[in-house]
Amino acid sequence: MTTIEYPALLNLTNAPTGVPYRYGLFSAIDFDSIDAHDRAGMTWRSDGCARAAVTLDACKQPAIPPLTASDCGFTGTAPAFTVYILDEDSIAGVSIADHEAQARARFLTAEQWAVEEHIAGELAIAAIAAGSIVDVSAAGAKAPSDPYLLMLAQVESQLALLTGNEGVIYMSRFGAAALETSLIRTGGKLSTTLGTPVVAMGGWPGITANTLPTGDAMYGTGPVKAARGEVEIYNGTAGDGLGLNDVSIIAERTYAFGWDCGVVGAEITF
Repeated sequence: MTTIEYPALLNLTNAPTGVPYRYGLFSAIDFDSIDAHDRAGMTWRSDGCARAAVTLDACKQPAIPPLTASDCGFTGTAPAFTVYILDEDSIAGVSIADHEAQARARFLTAEQWAVEEHIAGELAIAAIAAGSIVDVSAAGAKAPSDPYLLMLAQVESQLALLTGNEGVIYMSRFGAAALETSLIRTGGKLSTTLGTPVVAMGGWPGITANTLPTGDAMYGTGPVKAARGEVEIYNGTAGDGLGLNDVSIIAERTYAFGWDCGVVGAEITF
């Protein structure tokens, strides 16, 4: 007797139409078009990170301290990186154009998560190097009882010390869900009650499949400088791919991403 597996009895139809998850990095960041020079990364000199001081009329207040020099401008960098997906399939009577379209669709679905994971790692490295992450685990009785609200308040307040410009706050989607009543949703974007843009990242350190996090973090930066290119498609064969009737297709896009004035952060251990 021949046994036919159940899936073989079903009609092959189109997959569900997917919608990229909302409130991620792509909802908050405007990307410039990357050019040939930007593909090596970008740098700039910023005047948006200085802190002003106050003086008084020396005739009315004799004990006036001398003016102090402001810091030099901030030098920002936006290193380049490339996100890709390698699609290896049997040609099996399907045109190369169809395989390329499939690879592009797979890439566009997966792209945001990969970009977020990379940038979240860069934020953590920069914040650790700057010594700007504050552990709020033992803040005391006067702190907000919600650890995520405490982290948010810490990062928001530190951003105002970092720059007088509007910054960006980055958090896990776990954290954004925990702060559901403390974040504002408007036009597909998230912000704090003070109006600072919020990115709820799916690619985030410490968030892994089938486990509860044992801690979390939140970061803030000054204004973002970012660029990206078009999705590029390359096809060929791997090893004896032609002999096996296989095709290999790479879909990729190059990014450059950086921020002004530095990084602040807060972390919590549960």
